[in-house]
Amino acid sequence: MYGTVEWCNVTDSLGKVKKGTELESTVFVFKTGVVFLCRERLKRRKSKGVHMNGFVS
Repeated sequence: MYGTVEWCNVTDSLGKVKKGTELESTVFVFKTGVVFLCRERLKRRKSKGVHMNGFVS
């Protein structure tokens, strides 16, 4: 069994978290133990820019 969870006291355990990132936590539950996986994800910023074909969005 697995699922996404929200880690309430993340800064107490990991220290500083970089600006512009969010943490994604997943828990895997087995008969013999539990695995907690936490990884950083960069927040995507919307920006106006020039596309590959030259058009401005």
